[in-house]
Amino acid sequence: MSFLETKPGVPLLESDDLVRHYEVSRGLGKPSAMVKALDGVSFSLEAKKTLAVVGESGCGKSTLARQLTLIEKPSSGALKINGEPVGNLGDKDAKMFRRTVQMIFQNPYGSLNPRKKVGQILGEPVLLNMDHLGRKAREERVREIMAKVGLRPEFYNRYPHMFSGGQRQRISIARALILEPKVIVADEPVSALDVSVQAQVLNLMMDLQEEMNVAYVFISHDLSVVRHIADDVMVMYLGRVAEKGPTEQIFAKPLHPYTRALLASAPKIDPAHRVKAEPLSGELPSPINPPSGCAFHKRCPFANEHCAQVRPELRNFEGREVACHRVEEIA
Repeated sequence: MSFLETKPGVPLLESDDLVRHYEVSRGLGKPSAMVKALDGVSFSLEAKKTLAVVGESGCGKSTLARQLTLIEKPSSGALKINGEPVGNLGDKDAKMFRRTVQMIFQNPYGSLNPRKKVGQILGEPVLLNMDHLGRKAREERVREIMAKVGLRPEFYNRYPHMFSGGQRQRISIARALILEPKVIVADEPVSALDVSVQAQVLNLMMDLQEEMNVAYVFISHDLSVVRHIADDVMVMYLGRVAEKGPTEQIFAKPLHPYTRALLASAPKIDPAHRVKAEPLSGELPSPINPPSGCAFHKRCPFANEHCAQVRPELRNFEGREVACHRVEEIA
């Protein structure tokens, strides 16, 4: 099995009805409950493209990231890389998968080992996955990737606590790219950084994407960042996809009431760029006991009785996919 072999006409990454449920205890004498963190998520990602995943806290974005990187195994559904199914992988295939899909974590300090120097942190993935390389070749590879992400040569022998937040995130990016993966899952990679540093890191990621032919699954709360970096946007609500489509289309004319509310909540200096939306009532429901029908119906200003009873499925409308019964009426 070769995840690295690109096949013409086949998406680089495919998720088909991905589900992740967690069994949780509810206390002494009470039956356990099931948290539906992911409840059927499907998408495809092409090479050198960026798919942004957005939504409120608790919508399942980080859970999706853990499934895509196999940090956790999905409860059901299928995941494919270059058309090859990712299921129960043997040791050899698991090593190949780790070379194909890497992750950038949110906290650039917490994700780095404080006891190891930068050279050791970046050299470890190479040692584990490219054991045919000698010590000198590994060091050359580390120094090459350091140069690509803008880290000076003398940083090789320094510890993580000696760097700023932006420099630490550059180290994290270098660690993710050093195995030359095809897909990088970036979970809020710039949210812990200052605004000026965010722009530097985002531009670096975009330059490296072009140079190294890598695709991103970019998870973020910051919609201005998403508009800057993403080719497509997937809006999630309570473990399911509410709307999915090209970035400019979604920002120019959001169709789902939740997408409208999400974009309206983002501050805009220019009044012409502000999105008008009906105010939402209530809070995000519990994934332990989600509402019947459309999960958004209790907060939606357009919901009717049908919305409360029948769960909408994603369907094509105006060049994108929307999970809303009334999209034709409210578009």
